[in-house]
Amino acid sequence: MAKLVKCKSCEHEVDESAKTCPNCGVSSPGMKPGEMAKGCLGIIVFALIGSAILATCSEDVTPEQRAEKTCTSDFHAAAMAQKFVRDRLKSPSTADFVGSVGAGIQASYIGECTHIIVGKVDAQNSFGATVRNTYMVELKYNKADDTYSLMSLDIE
Repeated sequence: MAKLVKCKSCEHEVDESAKTCPNCGVSSPGMKPGEMAKGCLGIIVFALIGSAILATCSEDVTPEQRAEKTCTSDFHAAAMAQKFVRDRLKSPSTADFVGSVGAGIQASYIGECTHIIVGKVDAQNSFGATVRNTYMVELKYNKADDTYSLMSLDIE
């Protein structure tokens, strides 16, 4: 059953979803002027927030600038070091890396896109027991093809 509301102009009862009032012909008779303004304001605010988010996410960064950021990034290097470590564990699916860069994982940029990463990983050994190992990885980022090369890896 349709809900009846008073027309905003002539106060004749009309269906709340009516496009025009059958009595006076005003458009959107069930919507009060303040309600329409609230809806428009909501759309405008949503559009402004959306455009602000897009503006901050779409920085004009050239591929060379992106490669330079990756070259010196301890976070990228630590993530790749963990991949190299995981690939060499007896049970890679059980790997649980302890901490993050600056909080349990030590990352050092030594120049020329080369990093040394030291951290700890809990993983199952060949007998199924979970043990904690310390790892040290030296890796180098190649800007030309956006890859990392493993220079050395020690797991103790």
